[in-house]
This record gives sequence, structure tokens and C-alpha cells, in this order.
Amino acid sequence: MPRIFMSYDELAKTFGGSPASARDGAIECELARYKGSDGVTYVGLSPAMTAQYIALLARQALADAQTAAQVASLKDLAAAMRGAMKPPNTRNQKAA
Repeated sequence: MPRIFMSYDELAKTFGGSPASARDGAIECELARYKGSDGVTYVGLSPAMTAQYIALLARQALADAQTAAQVASLKDLAAAMRGAMKPPNTRNQKAA
């Protein structure tokens, strides 16, 4: 199974806390760490953390899909309201 690696900053943003607490937690849990060629230290997520991260991504994707559906519904409603609010066409009617 592929591993997911995150920087201390990414860990802090994803799981809460500060980068320093993410570093301390990685050391305490003896998670795999390596320094990238960019000078940033990356931490390999444990299987439990990976599951949490994937669940978070799934919740975000669902929320994005729900938001997109709501936006589409509002656009449809706005278009329907614009159509209902057009004044009657009186230019082509002959005077009685």
C-alpha cells in the first residue's frame, strides 16, 4: 500500500495543532521521517492516520459536490425567476 508523507505544516493543518506539536507527535509515535531535497522534513502517516486523512478528503469532496448542486439549483431558480419577471411583449400587438 502506498504511503502518504506530509510536512509538519501539512500535518498541523490537517490534524490540528502546531508544526512543533506535529513534530513532537511524529517523534513520539516513531513515524518514518525523511528530509526532502527541498530541505523540508516529511512524515509518513501511520495506517490509522492515512484512514483519517482519506476520510477527511472524502468528506471534503462530498461537501464540494453538495455545494455545486446547491449552486446549480440556485442558478436554475434565478433563471426561472428572470423568465417569470419579463414584461409582456406589447410591441407587436395592434391597438384595439
